[in-house]
Amino acid sequence: MKLHRVPAGAVPVKRLNEALNVCLSLRDVFGPLALRDALDRMTPPQGSGAEGLAGVPKAFLRTCILAVKTHPAQLAGPVARRVLPRLVDVGVWRDADLWKGFLMYCKILGAGAGAGDDACFAAALMLPAPQLQKLLAFAPKLKLPLKRHAEKLVKARDTDGVVAGCLKLLGL
Repeated sequence: MKLHRVPAGAVPVKRLNEALNVCLSLRDVFGPLALRDALDRMTPPQGSGAEGLAGVPKAFLRTCILAVKTHPAQLAGPVARRVLPRLVDVGVWRDADLWKGFLMYCKILGAGAGAGDDACFAAALMLPAPQLQKLLAFAPKLKLPLKRHAEKLVKARDTDGVVAGCLKLLGL
């Protein structure tokens, strides 16, 4: 966690990323539970708004992606259920670097057939319609599985938290 708090410009980004890679390679020290807890602590609390977004480290989503790739079975679902909705809540699209990481994270999670898919889709449906449109432009292969997920929610009448404009964008 301390590597994420290094002041911008104090260490070249390449070196910081190398240090994060070394940490993630030490699976006996940085196992899935330790990573899940660290990522959870770095995620802004629900309802913290712009102040919460300002506190998210720039390398945070890169670390999320690497952690989920390192421990997919243990982290994909839990991290997506906790991290993605809280990032949407604070308006992750307002920070270009974090938004790019969010898009990549959703693309990776949504493309797999794993535990993080539903959580990724639930968070995507919480996005304002213009941001969902950008996500689908970035990762067009997500549109069909996202639409199927949304159809299940509509059929089950479980659309709490789903932005109406998103359903319209998906043709529902």
